[in-house]
Amino acid sequence: MKRDFSHLLTMIPQKCKTLLPEDGSYIVGGAVRDYLLGRLFFDFDFVVKKTYFNAIQEKIKRENFKFIFLNKEIFPLLRVFFNEITLDFTYYEDIEEDQSKRDFTINAIYVNVYNPDDVIHHRNSFEDIEKGVLRVCSDDAFRIDPVRYIRAFRFLCAYKLLLEPHTRALLKDSAPLYQTVKEERARCELSKLLKEDLENIETGIQYVYEDFRIDEACRYERGRNIVELKRQFNKDFIYLSFLKLYLISQKEGIFLFGLNEREKALMAFLNSDISRDFDMFFDTFYLWRNRINELILYIVSRFPVDEIDRFVELVRRWHSVKVQLTEEEKMLPSGVLKDIYRERLKEQCKVYYEDICHS
Repeated sequence: MKRDFSHLLTMIPQKCKTLLPEDGSYIVGGAVRDYLLGRLFFDFDFVVKKTYFNAIQEKIKRENFKFIFLNKEIFPLLRVFFNEITLDFTYYEDIEEDQSKRDFTINAIYVNVYNPDDVIHHRNSFEDIEKGVLRVCSDDAFRIDPVRYIRAFRFLCAYKLLLEPHTRALLKDSAPLYQTVKEERARCELSKLLKEDLENIETGIQYVYEDFRIDEACRYERGRNIVELKRQFNKDFIYLSFLKLYLISQKEGIFLFGLNEREKALMAFLNSDISRDFDMFFDTFYLWRNRINELILYIVSRFPVDEIDRFVELVRRWHSVKVQLTEEEKMLPSGVLKDIYRERLKEQCKVYYEDICHS
């Protein structure tokens, strides 16, 4: 494995590099890891001596960088946005102590920004990257930051790593602690995990929970080909993400932790019962007619597998129905007009139901 970091240092934008003092500034974490693995990366993490941190903040402000200040009370972090990349700046008081507080050995390689030969690393870092092993830097890794629980699964899936046995034991024990972190932090890691393929997620979870199996994974294969499920639910999730999450959560509910209220409501909807009988299914459609992506997601998640295609097509047809109202009807009170609209829509939907579901 290459250990020449000269090229890595040239990848740091020069304007951003000038923010860093020559004394004790290191690039660490994901950029170093992915550089060694030959993977693309767009984020840089830097650590500097504590004495320089305030000066860097002032320089960032003075030079009009776009930035945010995170974790002010716990552990200050400056996040700078420059073109298409993100740069995080934190500080250390003792570099060896900082290394011991890192999450995993694959993320614990420090390269001096001004001297590629000045490299500090955990004793297992290079070997674990080369062999594809996920190992904590210390027994306190999950206690220091419990969100590392879900992050561990993400690394197992994204990098197809093997889980070191002692790390596995610590990871399982940290599950209750994970549910004490701020939900928005858990949600951020969860959104990254759900970008992985379902098969990879299943394999990653099995490293920790050996009996974990996703039932009816064929639903995911169906869902991958449905255009509505490829659409964005919000900026962090597509609808297909919730199909994955539904299938995972049937066995391990801890992966629901971190969702916001709207996302929790969607998962509650997926766990509700909807009849395929025409009258009851139409009632559901009518309530959700402006949110058919959610309804199609429900069908793929819950309806009998051999009926998914028919009911997805049915919802699409129903959604395309245009109800014609006369000018006289349009002048009626809104309550009366809504009743007329609903009954006329139901009549037309009944025709499609008989054609598609009973053909």
